[in-house]
Amino acid sequence: MAIPVYLWLEHSRRRGVGNKMIKIALALALLASASVSAMQMEDFIQQHYDDAGQEKEVNQDLTPSVVIGNQQIVMELQTIKDIQKLIKAPLRESRHYSWLCVRDKKEVSYAFISDNIMGRGNLTSVALLENGEGCEVFNGQLSITVKDVPLLSATTNKLIKIYGQIADTYYNYKPVKDGFTQANTIQYFPDEKGVIIYQITTN
Repeated sequence: MAIPVYLWLEHSRRRGVGNKMIKIALALALLASASVSAMQMEDFIQQHYDDAGQEKEVNQDLTPSVVIGNQQIVMELQTIKDIQKLIKAPLRESRHYSWLCVRDKKEVSYAFISDNIMGRGNLTSVALLENGEGCEVFNGQLSITVKDVPLLSATTNKLIKIYGQIADTYYNYKPVKDGFTQANTIQYFPDEKGVIIYQITTN
């Protein structure tokens, strides 16, 4: 059974272990704890994909801007295979979706997802997760934003200021050409420090 850190520290002091050694050991313990608590991107997606929770319709345009390298990515137009060519990550398959993921220098993981029913290979969702594990390292430029809307930096105060209300999921419908409607959705998971963004266009 593991000894609690505070008990180990007290025991070390009594044995005369130097402060420098105690600090080093404490730092290693904290690092180990952080690595254990880091969530796998695959687990995050499996637990939360299409888990809408409490939903609120809002007036904001929630269309995401996705940039990889120097290329603007258009959701529902670019395919997962197009993105794979840019980020060189392995394609993963599940019953409900296909996806791949990378992690940037700031320890943020990005998963690009195509719904197997609605997407048919096109990009329909993007998941962001702080300190997510299990993704390829990507050293190029990678940016995912929604105009005037916080994503991973969202707090209760920010969400109230932007949306005027608190919910798990915010969505917006807007008409596009030929009688089609574009639905954009943002799901927030503050406990895991994650967000999932969806875009589906239907008639």
